[in-house]
Amino acid sequence: MNESQYVNDEKEYLRNKYIAFLKFMKKLKLKNYKIINVRDVNKDRHRIVFTDRGNFYLLYKKDYYNSFSTKYADFIYKVPAMRGVGDSINVDFLNLAIQKKVNFLVFIHETETFIVDPQDMKEYCEKNHLKDLQDKNNKYRGNEGRGYNIHELTYRIPKSWLDLYNLEGEI
Repeated sequence: MNESQYVNDEKEYLRNKYIAFLKFMKKLKLKNYKIINVRDVNKDRHRIVFTDRGNFYLLYKKDYYNSFSTKYADFIYKVPAMRGVGDSINVDFLNLAIQKKVNFLVFIHETETFIVDPQDMKEYCEKNHLKDLQDKNNKYRGNEGRGYNIHELTYRIPKSWLDLYNLEGEI
């Protein structure tokens, strides 16, 4: 992919993410949630929405974790119903969500949304050893202006679990 294509793809991603976040917040308002505060986190990739009836951690995802079944073959062998694609969240950001008393973790994809309890997801991932370092480097810039790359520690969750524990009807 050339640089101009990358820039265009990134702009499209940012536009879609912004629209997805606004649509979800509008849905909350239509269900009579009063939005008290909004905080963007993870380089504006995620958003915490604080409301009068609970707090929501929004993640816009353009892709699923397609190699979930391959990466976690031992887990799939024990729990074949969880075969298929997965989703993910950085360990630090899931811990932040729990620290900020987030009630609902919201995975927003183009065609579907999954709403789950962050503590339930963390416990499931820990119990089943669904945590590892990302395959790719993530680039960050430190306070001194120098860039650095890290492999982030990430929780991985099967989409089947998200389907099973989806709380969307409860908000």
